[in-house]
This record gives sequence, C-alpha cells and structure tokens, in this order.
Amino acid sequence: RQTYAVNSVAGMGLPPVAPGRRRLLVLPSHRKNNSFWEEYLRTLHFLAQFEDYDIVVKPHTRYGDGYDDLPENIRLAPDLDTSALIDWSEIILFWGSSVVLEGFQKRRTMVNLDYLNGNRSVFTLLGAGYLCRCRDDLLMVLRSEEVMERALAASTEGRELVRRKVIEGGQGEGVVERYLNFCEGVDG
Repeated sequence: RQTYAVNSVAGMGLPPVAPGRRRLLVLPSHRKNNSFWEEYLRTLHFLAQFEDYDIVVKPHTRYGDGYDDLPENIRLAPDLDTSALIDWSEIILFWGSSVVLEGFQKRRTMVNLDYLNGNRSVFTLLGAGYLCRCRDDLLMVLRSEEVMERALAASTEGRELVRRKVIEGGQGEGVVERYLNFCEGVDG
C-alpha cells in the first residue's frame, strides 16, 4: 500500500502534479453507511487502468480500513488535509460524504458514483454533480471530453443547487440546521 507521507510537494505531502495527467480524488463515504464496498474496491481496480490520471484516495476519517489490495498506481492519503487534497484535484469522485460540499464550493468537477450507495444521497436527489449509475457511466466521463464537459456543467449546476437548497435553504439558524431541515423535507 502506497501513501503520501514522503516526497511532499511544498511540504504539504501532496502528490506531485504530473504533466499531461488529470488529478482525480476519491472521497468515499464510510463503508458502514449502506455502501457497496466490494463494488467500490472493483471500481478502484477499474480506475487503475487509466494511466492518464493521478488517482488519490482519501479514506473516510472514521472508517479508513479495507484497502489491503489497492492497485499500485492508486495512492492512499489518510493523513493529508482533505481541503488541500480538494485544492490539488481537478475531479472528485464521491457517493455520499458531506465533505464533498467543499468540492462543489471550490468548483471541482464532481462525479457522483451513485451505484455505490444503497440509499439515495442528498446530492443524487438534487442531481448535483455528474451522476454515474454504473461503471459504464464512469468510463464515459473519464474517456470522453464531451461527457467530461457535461460533468463540469452538472457540477456548476450542482454547486448552485447545493448552495441554494442546502446551505442557504431551510428555516434553521445555522448551516447544520438548514442542512438537516432540507434533508427532512426531501421526498425520496
């Protein structure tokens, strides 16, 4: 298993930016949250085939286990700052973790791996980010510039939806209360 503990860029421990390669960050939900973990691991092996991507996985803070058979060209970054990794990335793959709110706010291309979630996340219900219902959808977004452009547009629309419906919506006093009010009001 490879991690980014040494060979740091600017002392942050971030992966170096390789010319001609896209930077992809995976922000998984925790495995105890009705996630299809085996399919997630298959997806990581699938991603390893894309040599034109630098791929980093930031394991969930509370449930970072289960990465024993990780492909060599996918790096784990359990100890790096998530915000710095989001800054480093161009594309973020996710399926339900709340940390992706920052990715939307920082204008990253957000790809929702909905097929890994046994539930419907608030992001899926909003249509926030490019929605992948299967690995074929993921293949299309990673291989087709046209589909990647649609993913970028979906991320821009998603950012506005998340801001309007989640961050600024509801009746609560703070962001957390507004988020919970929104979730309670969603039909899904």
